[in-house]
Amino acid sequence: MAVPIRRQIIESFVGDLSLRTGLYAITTAHGYQTDLRRVYAHGESTLKLHEYPAIRVVDRGDAATKHVGWNYYGKLLLELWAYLRSHETDERADELSSLWADLCQYVEVDETWGGLAEETIIQSGDLKQNDAGMPDAIMAAVVEIGYRTELNNPYHTVEE
Repeated sequence: MAVPIRRQIIESFVGDLSLRTGLYAITTAHGYQTDLRRVYAHGESTLKLHEYPAIRVVDRGDAATKHVGWNYYGKLLLELWAYLRSHETDERADELSSLWADLCQYVEVDETWGGLAEETIIQSGDLKQNDAGMPDAIMAAVVEIGYRTELNNPYHTVEE
C-alpha cells in the first residue's frame, strides 16, 4: 500500500530502532554525544527510568500550505520533547546542551530526508532544568520540514 510523502518524511525523521536509523541513530556509536534510548509518539506510554534520555515526537500538522499551479507545498511541524534524568545540576546542563547539539547535527546530515523534502529548519529550542534535587530536565524544539507534492497526489514529490 502506498504511503503519502508526508508520512514517509515523519518515518524517515523518527527512524527505526532495530536499524538504528533516524532519531534512533543519536548514539555515541554513531558519533553523537548522547545515547538516546527511546523515541516515542505523543500519547504512548510514559517513560520508565531505564528509558532516559528519550524524545517524544508530536505531529502538529502542516503550519502553512499553498497551491502553486498543480503543486502542493506544505510545512510539516514536528514538536520534539526530550527528557533527561540526572541528580547533578551541572551534569544535567551539560547533557541538555549535548542533546541540543546532537539534534542540530542530526538535522544537518540530510535535511531533505532522502529527497522527500526540500528543507528542514529547527525553528526554536528551549532547555529547562527542574530545581535542585529534582532529577528531570526537558528540551523542547519545533522542527519545520518543507515538502512539495502534486496537488491531488500526496504520494508523489515534485521538483521545484
